[in-house]
Amino acid sequence: MTKSERNPKSEVPRTEEIPRYVAGVTNRRIIWIFLFCSLVSFTCRAHVGSPTVFFEGQAGPYNTHVVIRPAEVIPGLAEIAVRVDGTKAERVTALPIKWNAGRQGAPPPDVAKPVAGETNLYR
Repeated sequence: MTKSERNPKSEVPRTEEIPRYVAGVTNRRIIWIFLFCSLVSFTCRAHVGSPTVFFEGQAGPYNTHVVIRPAEVIPGLAEIAVRVDGTKAERVTALPIKWNAGRQGAPPPDVAKPVAGETNLYR
């Protein structure tokens, strides 16, 4: 049976035709899929496996840099470091809020103390 006699949409290729079919169509698809995945993998980057959270932005009128290292077990204490750029802050507090409890279910905020020997760093 020749290619012109068989309908490729409705008929599965016969056993002796499979190597030619695989080499002709599937290899091109595999190459395109490989190239696509290679290009996508360069644009998708993250710190996978690291639970540490980084924040740089405004907290009120202050420009801040915050690093939060969560506790390894729950319940536990997270390690929080806050650096305030510019003027010295009067008080720095940290308030843990669970996503589904909201501010009503949160405990009172912890006051961060200045780190000795560091400028505008609080823990």
